[in-house]
Amino acid sequence: MLTENAVHIGYIALALLAAVLIWRSGRTLELLKLAQSKTDTLASTDQLTALPNRSGLQERLSGAIRANGPDPTLLVMDLDGFKVINDTLGLATGDELLKAVANRVKSCLGEQDLLARLGGDEFAALIVRPDSEFLATETARAITAAMNDPFMINSDTITVKASIGITAIHE
Repeated sequence: MLTENAVHIGYIALALLAAVLIWRSGRTLELLKLAQSKTDTLASTDQLTALPNRSGLQERLSGAIRANGPDPTLLVMDLDGFKVINDTLGLATGDELLKAVANRVKSCLGEQDLLARLGGDEFAALIVRPDSEFLATETARAITAAMNDPFMINSDTITVKASIGITAIHE
């Protein structure tokens, strides 16, 4: 025969169990949201350079096209002779060169501009500011000038040039 105290203890135990389950489900939801955020970041970020990847660029470009702001302009850049560097100096040196190039090119961009790595030795810069076409031309000149200085990667002095194309995107 259950006593009234046993029933109260049973209710307290059930309440504690419910509290623990609610807390754990809340914590699980937090962990799921964190995992989703990390997955979204990984899906739109280049792992080598930490720049946005092709997907990240497409998201930003789509947003710029939909916005009521200035028309975006896109610079697409490819490193000349990069395969030779990878073949002769190794992939690790090539990776370090890509990171150094990304940093140097990024320093040529405006604060609001976006640099993305499309893959391999291809990069793109998105300019969404008034006079973006003019700014893109000036940015391409700045990048070309910046690429004239050799890169020091480990003990190697590497000179690399870039081919740059520009396209203005009008609705």
